[in-house]
Amino acid sequence: GGMFQKREREGGRGWSLDDELVRFGSAVGGQPVGIPWTIRHACEGTAVFGATGSGKSSGSGRVIALSMLRKQFGGLVLCAKPDEARTWKRYAREAGRAGDLVIFSPESGQGFNFLDYELRRGGRGAGITENVVALLMQCAETGNASGRDADEIWSKAMKQLLRNAIDLCRLSGRTLRMDLIHRIALGGREVEELVNEAGARGLSDSERADLEAVRRYFLIEWANMAERTRSGVLMNLTAICDPFLRGTLRDLFCRETTVTPEDAFLGKIIVIDLPVKTFNELGRYASVIWKFLFQRAAERRDDPDRPLFIFADECQLFVTSTDAVFQSTARSCRTATVYLTQNTPNLYAEMAGGGPSGKARADALLGNLQTKIFHQNSDPETNQWAAETMTRSLQSRASVSGNVSIGQKGIAQPQAGSSRQETWEFEVAPREFLRLAKGGPEFDYVVTGLLFQGGRRFPNDRHCMEVAFSQGEE
Repeated sequence: GGMFQKREREGGRGWSLDDELVRFGSAVGGQPVGIPWTIRHACEGTAVFGATGSGKSSGSGRVIALSMLRKQFGGLVLCAKPDEARTWKRYAREAGRAGDLVIFSPESGQGFNFLDYELRRGGRGAGITENVVALLMQCAETGNASGRDADEIWSKAMKQLLRNAIDLCRLSGRTLRMDLIHRIALGGREVEELVNEAGARGLSDSERADLEAVRRYFLIEWANMAERTRSGVLMNLTAICDPFLRGTLRDLFCRETTVTPEDAFLGKIIVIDLPVKTFNELGRYASVIWKFLFQRAAERRDDPDRPLFIFADECQLFVTSTDAVFQSTARSCRTATVYLTQNTPNLYAEMAGGGPSGKARADALLGNLQTKIFHQNSDPETNQWAAETMTRSLQSRASVSGNVSIGQKGIAQPQAGSSRQETWEFEVAPREFLRLAKGGPEFDYVVTGLLFQGGRRFPNDRHCMEVAFSQGEE
């Protein structure tokens, strides 16, 4: 069979990209058919749409989650709703993976000093200040502090301040923490003390040059900056730092580290149990930090074997501008992104405040998620977009016409004619998304959806096909 069944393992030992994860149930001509969905398909990204109560979470979301758990993926789960962690505990038990679950929450005793991790981690690109700056700018984007559609000059000035503050921590040998960055930005004796500490260490020639650049920035550029500009930059930086200076985020992210993204490489499923509906902006900060660093860790793997996943229901709460970039190479690092949301306006509104660049960023991300599943939806914009996504085809339409004329002697003479026309029509009309089954007792606990995959033709000879998911009486 090796000659006829070439399997792509790409250096892996236990998983092939062609391994089947699940078979979606469907029918053609009244006969049941199964649609195989593989690790390769999963790693090309998945977007699931459906109105509240459409069954997207308990239907396709549940089936996909269980299929990845049963295949021993490692993963990251971002939580929007308070019961999300409980749901994943149930999934883990059902898949025999309860021992692999790591709950990251205020009650769990887990910690992740994300700044020190990024600065001191091993591997290629370790210790690069610019990586930490990029991480903090993700926090800025989440909190809208010079992050989304902000004036470019303020964004550049804040990056410059962050870059020099982080370098000063690194060169002085101090543990990088958010409260230290904040104190450095405020100026005063803290900067002098750290410059002296760094100067007393055995620095390399390159590090001494870095220290001189830092000293010059704080003692000359920052000190002589126009008061209005400096106060604006400081205000934006404080907006990033402030949530991490107290309470939940300080305890979870600014002390010791007990779990890192690399734990998923060994099969751990890390559930960020700070649901946004309970913790609000704190939950978003926590999830975006984990997502960003998880994506970077996945991309660093030299020899990816075990597949990974990132699963986010209500994904509009967690998307950032870097997601589309990551998704463009996700298959090569064997990472499956599974994003669930109600409709496209949700994504447009959350990315760049709903402005034109927000729509462009959302469309770029959705274009890189090759599997799309559409459940029952009453949002006309989403239904129109879904119909356009599934393309049009040349369809033949018959028309019949008739009239009655009065002939000689006043006798009525009926006349009839028929014709056929070929027109380009939607393969799935927008109205079709209104009729899909939503599960629950009304639909015998069956959820239906329209499955679309770019570049794939299904047994019905189309790019999309209706599939069904058993909910179970939960």
